[in-house]
Amino acid sequence: MTDEQYKIFLRYRNIHKRDTICKKCNGSGVRLYANTSTWMGGMGGSMMTSDVCDGCWGSGKANEKGANLKILQRMYKENKDLKEKIKELEDHIQIHIDTRT
Repeated sequence: MTDEQYKIFLRYRNIHKRDTICKKCNGSGVRLYANTSTWMGGMGGSMMTSDVCDGCWGSGKANEKGANLKILQRMYKENKDLKEKIKELEDHIQIHIDTRT
């Protein structure tokens, strides 16, 4: 890739001179992980795997990271657990109300 092509690529990715390019992915937002391990720490194998960059989380910018997928995944699980606990409490309250009337 020529310097001119790289500049076009960065403009296409909305990365400007004022931005600091992610050193892990050179602005692409994607990395090649060895042994099929990804940012999720999944089981390794004997193949290379491309996945979202764990340095910039897909933005290509070191100074403006995308959404951290590990945190989003944890928040999703916590939200799901809280919904289940709320449902249990609602059921318990309903049983308590039903026994009083």
